[in-house]
Amino acid sequence: MVAHCLCVVLAIYLFSHFWEIGAQDSGPYKIILETVKDCTDKGTGEMYITSAARTDESGNTYHTGDLNMPYGLKDNNFKAEGVASIWKGGEWKPIGLVSKLGFPKACSSLKNMVPGWFDILKAAGVENLACTIPQGKYHFVDYHVGSMDNINTMKYGKYRVRLS
Repeated sequence: MVAHCLCVVLAIYLFSHFWEIGAQDSGPYKIILETVKDCTDKGTGEMYITSAARTDESGNTYHTGDLNMPYGLKDNNFKAEGVASIWKGGEWKPIGLVSKLGFPKACSSLKNMVPGWFDILKAAGVENLACTIPQGKYHFVDYHVGSMDNINTMKYGKYRVRLS
């Protein structure tokens, strides 16, 4: 699976803010990423993760793969827009969440919003996790994703977000 890092991180961040969509409150939950699909706009494809997953006898999932960051992750300006939908009645329905995200310091902002992302960087051998993260190709082995405890409570449902 190839996923563009910032898009995945931003999607997880947006999913953590679905609080007023008329769904049942959630209790303990697991986030299951069903698909990451290619867009018409392929972007640069320069910053990405490739990974393979395995599940042990206890049901824990571990990822082994590579992290490619040819330009590193710096505290420069980053902008994205996200549109969210929920799966109801056999179709995707917009839920009115359109986020225009602007980060004057991309690396520091991601560190504050999704601290678990930096655990992946640490598992991949990045020794200095202060922003700026140096460019490089990093390899991680048996990284346990866990239950993503650091995000807000979500509503039960199936969601998608389109980032541009």
